[in-house]
Amino acid sequence: GGGGRPSLGSTLTGNALSQGDATAGLTAEDMEMVKKSIDAKESQLRDELSDHRRASQREEDALQEGLMELQARMKGVENDRRRNATRRSEAQTELGRINGSQHGGGRLRKSEIDEAKRQAAQYAKQRDDLNREPRKAVIPKEIKSCEEKN
Repeated sequence: GGGGRPSLGSTLTGNALSQGDATAGLTAEDMEMVKKSIDAKESQLRDELSDHRRASQREEDALQEGLMELQARMKGVENDRRRNATRRSEAQTELGRINGSQHGGGRLRKSEIDEAKRQAAQYAKQRDDLNREPRKAVIPKEIKSCEEKN
Protein backbone atom coordinates (compact mmCIF):
# COMPACT_ATOMS: atom_id res chain seq x y z
CA GLY A 1 0.00 0.00 0.00
CA GLY A 2 1.04 3.61 0.11
CA GLY A 3 0.50 6.81 2.02
CA GLY A 4 0.75 5.32 5.50
CA ARG A 5 -2.29 3.04 5.24
CA PRO A 6 -1.90 -0.43 6.69
CA SER A 7 -0.97 -3.03 4.06
CA LEU A 8 -2.71 -6.33 3.40
CA GLY A 9 -0.20 -8.18 5.51
CA SER A 10 -0.52 -5.84 8.49
CA THR A 11 -4.29 -6.01 8.28
CA LEU A 12 -4.30 -9.81 8.32
CA THR A 13 -1.66 -10.27 11.04
CA GLY A 14 -2.43 -7.27 13.15
CA ASN A 15 1.27 -6.14 12.92
CA ALA A 16 2.04 -2.67 11.66
CA LEU A 17 4.74 -3.26 9.05
CA SER A 18 6.57 -0.61 7.10
CA GLN A 19 5.78 -0.05 3.42
CA GLY A 20 8.87 -1.72 2.07
CA ASP A 21 8.66 -4.71 4.39
CA ALA A 22 4.96 -5.65 3.86
CA THR A 23 5.44 -9.34 3.04
CA ALA A 24 8.64 -9.95 4.98
CA GLY A 25 6.78 -10.16 8.30
CA LEU A 26 4.27 -12.79 7.12
CA THR A 27 4.89 -16.31 8.27
CA ALA A 28 4.13 -19.40 6.23
CA GLU A 29 1.16 -19.95 8.48
CA ASP A 30 -0.06 -16.41 7.74
CA MET A 31 0.36 -17.01 4.00
CA GLU A 32 -1.55 -20.29 4.25
CA MET A 33 -4.41 -18.47 6.05
CA VAL A 34 -4.43 -15.78 3.37
CA LYS A 35 -4.46 -18.44 0.64
CA LYS A 36 -7.32 -20.32 2.37
CA SER A 37 -9.21 -17.07 2.80
CA ILE A 38 -8.70 -16.15 -0.86
CA ASP A 39 -9.66 -19.69 -1.98
CA ALA A 40 -12.79 -19.58 0.17
CA LYS A 41 -13.75 -16.17 -1.19
CA GLU A 42 -13.07 -17.37 -4.75
CA SER A 43 -15.24 -20.44 -4.17
CA GLN A 44 -18.00 -18.28 -2.67
CA LEU A 45 -17.85 -15.86 -5.60
CA ARG A 46 -17.88 -18.74 -8.12
CA ASP A 47 -20.95 -20.21 -6.38
CA GLU A 48 -22.67 -16.81 -6.37
CA LEU A 49 -21.80 -16.33 -10.05
CA SER A 50 -23.14 -19.79 -10.86
CA ASP A 51 -26.33 -19.07 -8.88
CA HIS A 52 -26.66 -15.72 -10.63
CA ARG A 53 -26.21 -17.35 -14.05
CA ARG A 54 -28.85 -20.00 -13.25
CA ALA A 55 -31.25 -17.31 -12.04
CA SER A 56 -30.56 -15.23 -15.14
CA GLN A 57 -31.14 -18.27 -17.34
CA ARG A 58 -34.46 -18.99 -15.60
CA GLU A 59 -35.51 -15.37 -16.11
CA GLU A 60 -34.42 -15.50 -19.76
CA ASP A 61 -36.34 -18.76 -20.26
CA ALA A 62 -39.46 -17.26 -18.65
CA LEU A 63 -39.16 -14.16 -20.82
CA GLN A 64 -38.71 -16.26 -23.96
CA GLU A 65 -41.74 -18.38 -23.02
CA GLY A 66 -43.81 -15.24 -22.43
CA LEU A 67 -42.63 -13.79 -25.71
CA MET A 68 -43.57 -16.96 -27.57
CA GLU A 69 -47.04 -16.91 -25.96
CA LEU A 70 -47.53 -13.28 -26.96
CA GLN A 71 -46.37 -13.99 -30.51
CA ALA A 72 -48.78 -16.92 -30.74
CA ARG A 73 -51.63 -14.73 -29.46
CA MET A 74 -50.67 -11.98 -31.90
CA LYS A 75 -50.68 -14.53 -34.76
CA GLY A 76 -54.14 -15.67 -33.66
CA VAL A 77 -55.41 -12.10 -33.54
CA GLU A 78 -53.97 -11.42 -37.01
CA ASN A 79 -55.67 -14.56 -38.35
CA ASP A 80 -58.97 -13.49 -36.75
CA ARG A 81 -58.60 -10.01 -38.26
CA ARG A 82 -57.97 -11.45 -41.73
CA ARG A 83 -60.91 -13.85 -41.39
CA ASN A 84 -63.17 -11.03 -40.14
CA ALA A 85 -62.02 -8.73 -42.96
CA THR A 86 -62.89 -11.46 -45.48
CA ARG A 87 -66.30 -12.00 -43.87
CA ARG A 88 -66.92 -8.27 -43.80
CA SER A 89 -66.01 -7.94 -47.46
CA GLU A 90 -68.29 -10.85 -48.35
CA ALA A 91 -71.12 -9.32 -46.29
CA GLN A 92 -70.65 -5.93 -47.96
CA THR A 93 -70.68 -7.58 -51.38
CA GLU A 94 -73.88 -9.42 -50.45
CA LEU A 95 -75.48 -6.20 -49.15
CA GLY A 96 -74.50 -4.41 -52.33
CA ARG A 97 -76.03 -7.19 -54.40
CA ILE A 98 -79.24 -7.10 -52.33
CA ASN A 99 -79.48 -3.32 -52.48
CA GLY A 100 -78.81 -3.38 -56.21
CA SER A 101 -81.56 -5.91 -56.83
CA GLN A 102 -84.01 -3.98 -54.66
CA HIS A 103 -83.33 -0.66 -56.33
CA GLY A 104 -82.89 -1.83 -59.90
CA GLY A 105 -85.01 -4.93 -60.38
CA GLY A 106 -87.56 -4.32 -57.65
CA ARG A 107 -88.66 -0.85 -58.74
CA LEU A 108 -91.48 -0.43 -61.21
CA ARG A 109 -91.59 2.38 -63.72
CA LYS A 110 -94.67 4.52 -64.05
CA SER A 111 -95.07 3.32 -67.63
CA GLU A 112 -95.13 -0.33 -66.39
CA ILE A 113 -97.81 0.54 -63.83
CA ASP A 114 -99.88 2.37 -66.44
CA GLU A 115 -99.58 -0.63 -68.83
CA ALA A 116 -100.68 -3.04 -66.06
CA LYS A 117 -103.73 -0.82 -65.34
CA ARG A 118 -104.63 -0.70 -69.05
CA GLN A 119 -104.40 -4.50 -69.34
CA ALA A 120 -106.46 -4.98 -66.16
CA ALA A 121 -109.16 -2.70 -67.56
CA GLN A 122 -109.07 -4.60 -70.89
CA TYR A 123 -109.46 -7.99 -69.15
CA ALA A 124 -112.27 -6.66 -66.95
CA LYS A 125 -114.13 -5.45 -70.10
CA GLN A 126 -113.65 -8.85 -71.78
CA ARG A 127 -114.99 -10.57 -68.65
CA ASP A 128 -118.03 -8.29 -68.51
CA ASP A 129 -118.70 -8.78 -72.24
CA LEU A 130 -118.54 -12.57 -71.85
CA ASN A 131 -120.89 -12.41 -68.86
CA ARG A 132 -123.43 -10.46 -70.98
CA GLU A 133 -123.33 -13.01 -73.82
CA PRO A 134 -126.92 -14.23 -74.55
CA ARG A 135 -125.78 -17.80 -75.09
CA LYS A 136 -124.42 -17.96 -71.56
CA ALA A 137 -127.78 -18.98 -70.23
CA VAL A 138 -128.44 -21.44 -73.10
CA ILE A 139 -125.11 -23.35 -73.00
CA PRO A 140 -125.55 -24.93 -69.53
CA LYS A 141 -129.02 -26.19 -70.57
CA GLU A 142 -127.57 -27.74 -73.72
CA ILE A 143 -124.81 -29.43 -71.73
CA LYS A 144 -127.37 -30.84 -69.29
CA SER A 145 -129.55 -32.21 -72.06
CA CYS A 146 -126.50 -33.85 -73.69
CA GLU A 147 -125.56 -35.48 -70.41
CA GLU A 148 -129.10 -36.82 -69.98
CA LYS A 149 -129.03 -38.40 -73.43
CA ASN A 150 -125.81 -40.24 -72.70
